[in-house]
Amino acid sequence: MTESNRTADTAAATAADAAPDKGSSQRRFQKLANALRVRGDALEGLREKRALWLMMILGIIFSGVAFSYKIAEFVAALSSEDAKGFADVPVTTYFFVAAGWLFIMFWCFITGRFSDTESAKYDMLRMEEEYERQGQ
Repeated sequence: MTESNRTADTAAATAADAAPDKGSSQRRFQKLANALRVRGDALEGLREKRALWLMMILGIIFSGVAFSYKIAEFVAALSSEDAKGFADVPVTTYFFVAAGWLFIMFWCFITGRFSDTESAKYDMLRMEEEYERQGQ
């Protein structure tokens, strides 16, 4: 092998090393595309969560307004002369039941009962399989 052939081979190898590999460029592009897709999925999930929270807040506000209107009607019925004593027991019962449900919901929220709502169904299925194994 002559000196000029070695120089030509070295120059070709250097040019090949300097030129970007088409496969590595595609791999880098694919990694970037995957990263953007993951970020897009995360943003879509964030949008869904925001929409869900917005709908829940609007539903709670609407329900609160309707509940307040119902309470105002009850108070008006209690104070009117036409229905004096007519709605005392139902209204009192209604208030106690509503307060009880609100207390239960508040207690569940504070103690974290709403944080893992999916595990109960899996626990139930596991218990059913265990009962079937035991023959009960």
